[in-house]
Amino acid sequence: MKTEITFSLSAQAIVDQALALDALKRCTHSAETDNLLGRDHAPAILEATKMAFAQLALLLVPHVADSAINDEAASQQSVNSASASLLMSITLRLPDDITSDSQGVIRRLLEHALTMLALTAVYAASDTAASDRYRQLALDSVERLRKFADSGEKIPTRTALCWI
Repeated sequence: MKTEITFSLSAQAIVDQALALDALKRCTHSAETDNLLGRDHAPAILEATKMAFAQLALLLVPHVADSAINDEAASQQSVNSASASLLMSITLRLPDDITSDSQGVIRRLLEHALTMLALTAVYAASDTAASDRYRQLALDSVERLRKFADSGEKIPTRTALCWI
């Protein structure tokens, strides 16, 4: 049997993760210190995040029962406060015996996949190698989520994610 669980994801958290991961990637690869993403790029990253959320929902079909972006309220605000208040929700059909620890891991996998898909879009036109790497990381997370949803296989709750 399956149970439906809703996960709410903060756009601000995704934008922050994208900025942090880009900074880490670039500071650990000295040849890539140019064009570091900054807070002034947040509006573009926010738009990429909304597109990426739609892609993520489609990638997780048939495990998605519902998904939504509360874009209306956020569009009435300034860009900075819009990302702070924008929530994206996705309801997944998951095995009945899912633990709260596993739910936390699933949330992180969703956030990771969403961040990687957003960065895929951000770099699509300027750095195709980076865009391809981010897309593969996203697809790896989606594949883990799909396997769990399909089989009910237990998720190790002490698993480290590969970010970069």
